[in-house]
Amino acid sequence: LHASLGNRTIAERDEERAVPAEHQAAAEVCRRRQRRRLMEDHLYVLDLRNAATPKVVGELKIPGYSGYLHPIGENLLLGVGQSGLDSSNNPSPPIRGGQTGVQFSLFDISDPALPRRIDTQTYGGGAAAAEFDPKAFLYWKPRNLIIAPTNLHGDHRGRGAFSGLVLLRANADGLKVVGRLATKGADGTVNGTAVTITESFD
Repeated sequence: LHASLGNRTIAERDEERAVPAEHQAAAEVCRRRQRRRLMEDHLYVLDLRNAATPKVVGELKIPGYSGYLHPIGENLLLGVGQSGLDSSNNPSPPIRGGQTGVQFSLFDISDPALPRRIDTQTYGGGAAAAEFDPKAFLYWKPRNLIIAPTNLHGDHRGRGAFSGLVLLRANADGLKVVGRLATKGADGTVNGTAVTITESFD
């Protein structure tokens, strides 16, 4: 069991455990399980009002996993990780161990007993840096802007490859793509001109 929330980490077994200060009464933890090459994610909502006896009050099971979690206001939670094949619909083999691509998931946790995933934004094979480094992520609250360093592999010829920042907005209606800011070209060289922005930051 391992997940990050904000800039804190909740872990189990031999890893350090910490509860995020911004979540005094509840915490959300993701556990991923690979079964028959299908990756599953369990989102648990914990009641921490009594830290000595935390209780699971809600659970959600979905394909894929979230390696990093970040609160968006009081009732929303953003997960950064990988999409996965649904066990009820498996049309093609997964890219790697049940993973099918980079995925941003938005969860509604307004009812702790019934957490819901209300939207996803999925990209191709690759990784968002926040999966491995919780500091490689920014939620700019004044502009409700999510900034996530992301690398995408593209196809076997490199078409569609991307290295840079993915920009999103999140609210109760779901996720909205703001744009991308490429920091490197497909050949690995620094690229300061490949910027795609679909809306103003104001």
